[in-house]
Amino acid sequence: MTDPVPEPSSFACGRGRAARRFQTIPLSTTRAATVVLATLLTVACATPPHPPTGAMWGYLWTPGAVPTLEIIGYTADRPSCEYSRVRSETRGGVPVPSQLSARCQQLDVLPHREGAASVYWVFVAEAGTDHFAAGGNDPGVCANLRREALKALPPGSTLSECEPVVVKRVM
Repeated sequence: MTDPVPEPSSFACGRGRAARRFQTIPLSTTRAATVVLATLLTVACATPPHPPTGAMWGYLWTPGAVPTLEIIGYTADRPSCEYSRVRSETRGGVPVPSQLSARCQQLDVLPHREGAASVYWVFVAEAGTDHFAAGGNDPGVCANLRREALKALPPGSTLSECEPVVVKRVM
């Protein structure tokens, strides 16, 4: 049997002095509550991946049937971009849009801001050390691409929700 530990249950004021009332809770219950609380905080604080920003390598292409649509795929380095562009998947096996005719180019990816002209909706695929963002200039297209990627995810992979970013080609 464990020793009881006093725990404050309420504060009461009387005659200008604060007094504490204590109730007794078994120590094992207190330890269990601490473990549960720590676990909940860890889960609550774990954030899904967000689209990477900064200097990136990526490809943009417009499907011939829909000239107003642009599809984008990007990552931090050129070799990973080229691999994904040609193979239609990241090195970790997450499926991504591919386009053999679009070359990987340097892109400047910035956090979304209202009124920006080149807004793309992207999700992030994480598998191992891969961090690849894919999407389009339409949130519905991003959602469809994300749905397709979810179907073929390898174990241990995660996908973020579609989020807006600003993309500029570096000349």
